[in-house]
Amino acid sequence: MKKKSVTQCIILSLITCGIYGMFWYVELVDTLNTLTKTKNMSGISTLLLTWITCGTYGIYWAYQAGKAIDELKSNDGLSYGFIYAILYVFTGGIVPYAIIQNELNNYYDDLYNKH
Repeated sequence: MKKKSVTQCIILSLITCGIYGMFWYVELVDTLNTLTKTKNMSGISTLLLTWITCGTYGIYWAYQAGKAIDELKSNDGLSYGFIYAILYVFTGGIVPYAIIQNELNNYYDDLYNKH
């Protein structure tokens, strides 16, 4: 688990025609599972299920990722899950990935600045 440059991830995803985006997605899933200490599907399983369901599971995952980010940030009553799901539908996932990565980077900053 380490910070990643959101800009670099987006550019690499575009340059590689989405191949890097798949690796990024898998890493985001695994990182969120680790940070929230949940036993959800692995990143690879989530990616395969997203392919099999023609992206439908990806929308569900974006919603769940929003809830996981809310849990990490301790947002009281404010949920971004629905926003992430809508953004996933209209952007093919890259915008929610970027937002989630940014939130994880902020979480790492907060975590390491407390110590």
